[in-house]
Amino acid sequence: MTPDTSARVSQLAVETLMTPSALARVSQLVVEALGPYSVPARVSQLVLEVASTAYRTPYVVIINGQVFNPKLESIEWNRVQNSGDQLAFDIISEDRSYRPAVTDEVFFLEMGARVLGGYITSVDEIGYGLDGIIQRVTVNDYKMVVAKRSISQTIAAGTLKQQLQQIIDDILIDNNITLDATQADGPDIPEQVFDETQASEALNQILEQAPGWVWTITPFKTLLATEVVTVLAPFDVDDNSTNETNIGEQGMMVSRRLDDTFANRVIVKVNGNGDLDSAEQFTAADGITDGGFIYFYAKYPGSNSQMDPWPNELTFDGVDQGPIGRTVDGVPTNAWDWDTTSTPARLRYTIASAAAFPTGSEVIDILYRARFPFTVQADDLVSQAGPLGIIEMKREVNNALTYEGALALAESLLANAVDGTMEVQYRTLNFGLRLGQTQSIQSTKRDIDDDFLITTIRSRQIGDKRMLHTVTAVRGDRFKGSYLTPYKSWFGVGA
Repeated sequence: MTPDTSARVSQLAVETLMTPSALARVSQLVVEALGPYSVPARVSQLVLEVASTAYRTPYVVIINGQVFNPKLESIEWNRVQNSGDQLAFDIISEDRSYRPAVTDEVFFLEMGARVLGGYITSVDEIGYGLDGIIQRVTVNDYKMVVAKRSISQTIAAGTLKQQLQQIIDDILIDNNITLDATQADGPDIPEQVFDETQASEALNQILEQAPGWVWTITPFKTLLATEVVTVLAPFDVDDNSTNETNIGEQGMMVSRRLDDTFANRVIVKVNGNGDLDSAEQFTAADGITDGGFIYFYAKYPGSNSQMDPWPNELTFDGVDQGPIGRTVDGVPTNAWDWDTTSTPARLRYTIASAAAFPTGSEVIDILYRARFPFTVQADDLVSQAGPLGIIEMKREVNNALTYEGALALAESLLANAVDGTMEVQYRTLNFGLRLGQTQSIQSTKRDIDDDFLITTIRSRQIGDKRMLHTVTAVRGDRFKGSYLTPYKSWFGVGA
């Protein structure tokens, strides 16, 4: 559609006030003008969204293709980062002829731009006047679907984009969710193994290993992860902000605290689900001499099951050196044996055997089946040397996460936990704020000058053209808090 055509469509929308018959006529004209290059359904949807500017309020809803102005001052819109958005509004039907249905699809438009897409989850009806009704409609955005799906797949190591695409291909494609066309490659993420894992939990686990990135399901039903430093808020906040930006005599509230998100040691326990085989390599320099033995420590506890695969042959640089034994009742069964009594497991060489031993840079190859659970740990030694000493955070993962994945998770959680929390809350009438945006907040009065991540926006309509937004933002580029809490309270899931 050319700019001239777009302008003409907008003009027609305003002039006709977009009655249903006018909407159909405008859509038909646009389709005829564009000929074979048009997509009628998409044109109709675009015309509907353009139509929102014809109404007296910047906020309109579209329910199954029908445009509505919600009842004055009835709109409430709550958004929580890495969780579900929820919208509620009232619709009046003076003759009781219209009743939206649960699961109807809804678009919410702000200044003509779609800012929420989702499904009706409840409708509460009361009387209005003599014969009418008022219906309180509640909509949960598309992320509610992610909270209701589970995944049992191994997600191969790769870029963030590649892993998100695997989530789409494995389960979310069934919900008509696709990967956003603007998705960046992002950082490399280790292999992830999920077994009956809630899709929202799987996404959060992946994103926890990509510090500074957050995910969402967009109003156009696409999965998108963005680096927060690349998504800037439409305005900054400082001591000179107008009343429309920072409302109230006291202005913003700043909270500095050590809450339950603070820690300087993170321990990740991987409980596992399913099989995990590990192929590892050593050189002579990796060996640790203890008594009459030289030990090579593996990553994981080793399985004691005779049925599990074990390395029957020892190789140095691919050259066969003979069989590897297994420790029985603590007694080596060969010059080289596999000791599973320790955690993690270890390959053991008996010095007195005088058997072949790798020289120089020769590489030892082993393959074994890991035993769960295992743990990894990340520490901030500087913080631990402070007055609080060691403060631990423990996280359990019920998937067959690899050692590298578990360590990356522990280090990411530590980076997010060690600084404590600085949180800013303010109110504004300005448009355009979105979750995951980075906002510069400067205040001499509050002694702050930093970048903050917008994590919560709670909005309610005041008058016919304004929303009062209560905004919460945390210092830095990482979301703090548990994504489980909103899911539990809104959807009853996430335990």
